[in-house]
Amino acid sequence: EKIYEFSSWIYYQRHVSYSPSALTAQGALLAFSILSDLDGGIPSGGNKIYVGHDTDLDIFKVVFGLTWQAPPFPSDFGPTPPGSALVFTIDDASDDVDIEFLYTAFNGSASAPVKFGKVQPSTLTLASLQSQRQLALKRYPAANSCNVAAEKYYMDVIKEKQ
Repeated sequence: EKIYEFSSWIYYQRHVSYSPSALTAQGALLAFSILSDLDGGIPSGGNKIYVGHDTDLDIFKVVFGLTWQAPPFPSDFGPTPPGSALVFTIDDASDDVDIEFLYTAFNGSASAPVKFGKVQPSTLTLASLQSQRQLALKRYPAANSCNVAAEKYYMDVIKEKQ
């Protein structure tokens, strides 16, 4: 349908409006927080939900080097239909992190199907995700300097809570 084709312009607009360096600077601490949670920050059997917007999904695309598809939404830039999410699930035994893209394929009905889109890469080790984040920070020095201060503040807040 035409509505899906029109939505691709929204994803393109975000792709050209937000530079990778700005996305990395904006999201380095969010990525750090998620990686900390995956690395034992959540009790076994527990979960944590982060709520965000399209730009937050774009951040993970840049920081972790992810791509995904969400048919029927066409886009080479990472479609983010309303209510979509990236789901990170860690296997504690292997430290493998499965990554899935969850979205609703809106079709005008009250019972639009919820789908999982294909993410590339779909599984990474926790160490690989941490390495991807570090590579993104090295690629964009301004993001790295911003991150150093933010990470220190984050760790100070965590220590105060303990």
